[in-house]
Amino acid sequence: MSDPSFVAGEPPVHPPPTGSKRWFVWLFASEGLNYLSYLALAPVIVSYAVFALGTLGFVVVSGMEANRSLVEAMLAPLLRLDAQYPWISWVYNDDQTFRANALRVFGMISVVGYLGRTIWTRARGRAAGPLPFGVRLRRAAGRLGVFTAVLVVAMAGAVMTAPWTEGPPLWQIVLQSVGISALMGGLLFAASLPALALSHGLREARRFVGRWMSR
Repeated sequence: MSDPSFVAGEPPVHPPPTGSKRWFVWLFASEGLNYLSYLALAPVIVSYAVFALGTLGFVVVSGMEANRSLVEAMLAPLLRLDAQYPWISWVYNDDQTFRANALRVFGMISVVGYLGRTIWTRARGRAAGPLPFGVRLRRAAGRLGVFTAVLVVAMAGAVMTAPWTEGPPLWQIVLQSVGISALMGGLLFAASLPALALSHGLREARRFVGRWMSR
């Protein structure tokens, strides 16, 4: 199997001898940059999760108007989660500041992402070398754009199905629903691009550090 750090025209990376001081430094630097790449993506994951939950909220509101008893029966267990599961209070501790809670959430997401990706990579074995940095970044941005477009369509549909108290004309409902959803999705996507670039940049730096220390 080919080395995962192999790029056409470049020699494969050979880490320092296992157990040596240089090997520990190599491992710490390599895995540290890998972890930081997931930490950079944590705010993006939280933002998109909020966007998806907002879409779900409009669907729930519409469902409550259509069948209040059914939706209430579905939501009743969720409203008691805090009493049943103390870990929710640990995730967001009211005794700490919002910044402290946000840092905890970002840290947990990055740890889970790092461990999950590391285990998955080790389990499937070594694959072909990575594509050039620009190609990988464009593909990642394209996938995020498609995902954002799907969420925008879902939110627009959810907003249109929600009850409108003032009863505006249909064209106004459609225009406002599509406009608001597209604006939110566009801002979210634009704000996520720097974090996406930083994450991929850190992974690229990891490759260069590994190559430099393997000399």
